[in-house]
Amino acid sequence: MFNDGKKIYNKYNKHYNKHKVGYVILGPPCIGKTRFVNEQTGIKKNWIDQDNLFSDLGVKWKKNPMNMILN
Repeated sequence: MFNDGKKIYNKYNKHYNKHKVGYVILGPPCIGKTRFVNEQTGIKKNWIDQDNLFSDLGVKWKKNPMNMILN
């Protein structure tokens, strides 16, 4: 049921910057949150899409099929 997530966090560490303070983008559906995250440039990204993170961690999370088209 539980795992330590070390393999997954190591994967994210390779692709995303670490910050001392975290921020969350909140908003209603279809305003462009996922698009904003997916269109980041640079070797390491600053924003993580929680749908992708939760899915990698094995959390039962309902993904929006429209977002899957953009990935």
